[in-house]
Amino acid sequence: MHGGDPHGMIRPARRGADRCLQCHASIGRDVAAHTHHAANSAGSDCYACHMPPTTYGLLAIHPSHRITSPDPARAWRYEMPEACTLCHTNRTAAWAAAEVARQYGHAMPVDRPRDPSFDVAENIRALLGGDVVQRAVAANALAQDASYTTDAESRLWAVPFLLVAMEDRYPALRHFAYRGLLALCRRPAAGDPAVAQAFALPRSTILPRRRRARR
Repeated sequence: MHGGDPHGMIRPARRGADRCLQCHASIGRDVAAHTHHAANSAGSDCYACHMPPTTYGLLAIHPSHRITSPDPARAWRYEMPEACTLCHTNRTAAWAAAEVARQYGHAMPVDRPRDPSFDVAENIRALLGGDVVQRAVAANALAQDASYTTDAESRLWAVPFLLVAMEDRYPALRHFAYRGLLALCRRPAAGDPAVAQAFALPRSTILPRRRRARR
């Protein structure tokens, strides 16, 4: 399954849903019925739900190597990133738990979060109050294409929070925040020089450039 490609170390031919559906053929016959999302959307991506990007390393967020089922209650039970709000970036973990219960006919978790911080969108709660890995995962999620909306202008709501994260004491977190700001600001500026100039960001000096090895 694994190859030499550093981007997740999964061979390109094995990154799509076909590799999962070769065993889960019954799901493949009606993906939307299983996921309750459009068949070709991020919500029907096997990896996004069952191996979500929650692992930090080498200035990147990688898919988890542990196959799990989405469970929004992990956010308040174990202070762990959970798959649903990594796409629904403007939603709370409690909202995600209610949606899972409604769509799959499950009971709501009995231990609903009492901490008022969980009334805030999970990615913002984690970005501003979580541990260093939670903050990195949240910053990464806010800038991804696989989000609750592909409307570039609507996704600019996350910009002020990433600006706050630029003050984080960890350089790697500041790097994630800066990279996220670049991604969010470039999308609405694509193809329009005037907008591109308005959204231009200064060059980052957060991380030093690599020095060439002396010969």
